[in-house]
Amino acid sequence: MDELDQPDAVRWRAEAVTLHRAFLEQHPDSPSRGEMRFRLADLLLVEARHEFRDQMAAYVQDQAQGGAGHVPLPVLSHSEPLSLYRSILAQDPGFEHMDAVLFNAGIDPRRRR
Repeated sequence: MDELDQPDAVRWRAEAVTLHRAFLEQHPDSPSRGEMRFRLADLLLVEARHEFRDQMAAYVQDQAQGGAGHVPLPVLSHSEPLSLYRSILAQDPGFEHMDAVLFNAGIDPRRRR
């Protein structure tokens, strides 16, 4: 079991997602908005990877048994984190780690605009 799968880690990550979302909702114009968006996107990426891994394991197991369970092929979704990165780019131009935002969003900085 990966350390990120430990029950305490899963619980703390879920709580952190909830708290980050609540902060962004309650303080939409905070100077910390970019940082909170960035951290929330990171947490959501971790969750998406774990969900994908679990779904892929179920898919592989189903395929090994002949595919009778009709488990759909999993797809890794980065839609919410990508939306957060785009919000940082559009609304938080002074964010300190813009290079990481561009990297994580898969955006070539030369073609940003």
